[in-house]
Amino acid sequence: MNRRDHLPRHLTLMAAALLFAARAQTVAAADEPAPGPIEQTIHASAGGATTPDGSMPDDSVSCTFRAEKPNYSGSKMTGVGGIKSCTPHAPFSCNSESEIEWYNPGPGRWLTVAQSNTQHQCPPPYRTTTAAYACEYRSSDPLYSYRTRVIGSIFYGETQSADVSGQILQVRCL
Repeated sequence: MNRRDHLPRHLTLMAAALLFAARAQTVAAADEPAPGPIEQTIHASAGGATTPDGSMPDDSVSCTFRAEKPNYSGSKMTGVGGIKSCTPHAPFSCNSESEIEWYNPGPGRWLTVAQSNTQHQCPPPYRTTTAAYACEYRSSDPLYSYRTRVIGSIFYGETQSADVSGQILQVRCL
């Protein structure tokens, strides 16, 4: 006789359900993004076109835009981001700005609550802008979601745009 045959059926089913839930949580955790900033690389070519095989021509540049997770201290939040680097050299012109976005659960969309000035310099070094937002902490409130969004473009014979959002910060501040 098997040991499991001595257990009541409802306990066996409960143990199986708990094991399934634990496995599901492990899979969900593996699918989450790694901690740290989120980046997007865009490419522009002086001729404004790709080669027949789809690759970038020799006379092209690539720039990486980066959005940091918002920082929160007291009642002040900042969102930093910008153009991290360009290779093999800088394009003719660059611009970027950072925003702090708040997730509005009612309509289910992100809304801009703060915006930086636009910066017009190309890297090196890492060119950043900072958006600042003042909010009110309320311990009884639910957690609210915020993220940094970086919008920018480069010009090198053609204009290419980037739009990258960073990791989400959850705080009791609105």
